[in-house]
Amino acid sequence: MKKETKCNNCGKSNAIGYCKMCHESLCANCVEVHNKWSRFSNHKIVDVILVQNLLSVVEKFREVKGALTDSIKKGRETKPLREGQRDYDQSWNIDKLLHFLTEEGKSIEDLSTDDKADHLFVSLMELNSLLVKQDLSAFKDYDGAAIAISRTVLQRCTSKVNDVNCTDVRLLSFSLSIELPASGHVVIPVSSIKCRLIPMIKGKEQHKDKYKIMTTSAPGIYQVNCCPLASGAHSLSVHIYDVQLESVSLMVPFNPHFDTIAPARAIYGLQSNSNVAVGNNGIVMFTKFQPAKGGVQNFDIQYFNSQNITVPQFASIVKNYNIPKLNVVNVLYVQVAYNVYFSSKNDVIVISKQHIEILTLQGTLVRAMSDPIDFLNSPSCAVASSKTGYIYIADVDNVHILSSDLRYIRSFGKNGEGNQEFKGVNGLAIAVIDGEEFLYVTDRGNHRIQKFTHLGEYLSTFGTQGSDPGQLQYPCGIAVGTGSLLYITEWGNHRISVFTFGGDFVRCFGGQGTNIDQFNYPNVITFDSNGVMYVYDSNNKRLILY
Repeated sequence: MKKETKCNNCGKSNAIGYCKMCHESLCANCVEVHNKWSRFSNHKIVDVILVQNLLSVVEKFREVKGALTDSIKKGRETKPLREGQRDYDQSWNIDKLLHFLTEEGKSIEDLSTDDKADHLFVSLMELNSLLVKQDLSAFKDYDGAAIAISRTVLQRCTSKVNDVNCTDVRLLSFSLSIELPASGHVVIPVSSIKCRLIPMIKGKEQHKDKYKIMTTSAPGIYQVNCCPLASGAHSLSVHIYDVQLESVSLMVPFNPHFDTIAPARAIYGLQSNSNVAVGNNGIVMFTKFQPAKGGVQNFDIQYFNSQNITVPQFASIVKNYNIPKLNVVNVLYVQVAYNVYFSSKNDVIVISKQHIEILTLQGTLVRAMSDPIDFLNSPSCAVASSKTGYIYIADVDNVHILSSDLRYIRSFGKNGEGNQEFKGVNGLAIAVIDGEEFLYVTDRGNHRIQKFTHLGEYLSTFGTQGSDPGQLQYPCGIAVGTGSLLYITEWGNHRISVFTFGGDFVRCFGGQGTNIDQFNYPNVITFDSNGVMYVYDSNNKRLILY
């Protein structure tokens, strides 16, 4: 954390700038007054954080200067002439740098923000090559801003990636930090950082676009923008000067605007009647039905992550439900629909005609619906709001709304072809537009999508029946994903179509088949918090990840 500096003028507020001509740190109000006075109007204000960083660098190099001076004195008689001369040269170079920092550096406010960092730290790095043999401990983290000072130190650094997202049609953005173990972030001039994304799947074209690296308000953390050619698993190679850091993995989120749309991988072994859900924490959950015996239908809830690895803390938890069948005559022809979903809190919502309950991931009951469940017929899917906590349940030709504590609120819809009428509701998605939530519903038999307010009030419709791009044929699943777009699975066309929130067509991909880039009745579609898209390819009994 940066040390706070009080305003030298009022002594009350924290300083945000430094006037070099007045030699005073000033708060925002005093800077405004200072600039208005004609006497001081030509004074330039420097960012106080930059001044603090300069002072910290000066202090650290003064420490090294002192250590070198002692070394020169002690080794003058014992060291060979060449080594003694090297120590003297190092001391002389530090003197030059201190002069730059304290005198010539006073004109640094004339440079742009990025140039300030480069102008300062390039000079540091020029000196570093002469300091390899010195004790480097004095250059570790100082008030949150560390300084890389030698190739030896850089070889110990690691890179870290966070906040990966697609910010524009094809623009990928992520934060990059260079870290020294046990010392925190390391500050490097942006002109000396080079990045390269390498696809982990052989045969994919490597990204040749330029990488724009920018500083942020946090020392040692950089914003990187680039334009990948494809989504999926990548390796990020980072070079600092001539030192290559150990590569880190980076998952490029699915983006419908990429030239190449190819799955990253597929997870096999699901059943054609499985129900699949993905939580905000990246946990994949699916149901596995067991053969009915003695009038009881059993199924398990199983968990794994996107790498198809069973989640350790839930590895031994396989939840079994005994569902009594009512009026059973022939169990071969009786099906009891049981579906699982994630709540906004990553609890498990279990829904059937007989039960609605919320469980923890460990299977502990949180609450069950106490109101009579006489409004359900054959629930097919559900979605939970992260804002209101409302739970929306698709049920044949109706949508039911429950509160987060499983109390019935209302239902809307009926069989038909008009507005707010359906011929089979199969998918629900919640989109946030300008801070307000809207519900999108796939109207399968009418080959369209209907839009509602969060309370179920009808707003608009888009979609026409057909197989041409932009048309829909039995839309099934729907999700809000990368780029604030709607992703819709189509049973009739065995593909995925992408639309804007307003119903404008973007693109479609897929087709019927068993290849990795084809579908056979795609059903559930969803995204995790990292932008990875999951498509449940029901008749191929697999989960495809993009």
